[in-house]
Amino acid sequence: MIPVTAAVCIYIYHCDISQNIWLLPCSFKKITHLHCPGCGGTRAVWYLLHGDLLASLRHNILLIPLGILALTIFKFPKVLDHKAVPFLLPGTIFVFFILRNIPVWPFLLLAPSQ
Repeated sequence: MIPVTAAVCIYIYHCDISQNIWLLPCSFKKITHLHCPGCGGTRAVWYLLHGDLLASLRHNILLIPLGILALTIFKFPKVLDHKAVPFLLPGTIFVFFILRNIPVWPFLLLAPSQ
């Protein structure tokens, strides 16, 4: 898993995210015109890998907390044994999905920057 993640990060780091044909647009957004929880994730990773934390957060604010959670689970797998985890993670992602598609301020700040 770690070599695959490293390879993907190296690829994203070296590509031009504005013109790369291998980074496909979100098909969910193309069909529904809604931002899925992952929309802006690739750009957020690109900016994070280039050291721009604020730009990364503007594209997908959930990326950093989910990354920290993934590292925590990798380091301490017993975290998954807690009875709230199966509800907390999907619940957080679902609430994020709903909130980032509400077209009024301050929820507009959760939509990925273009």
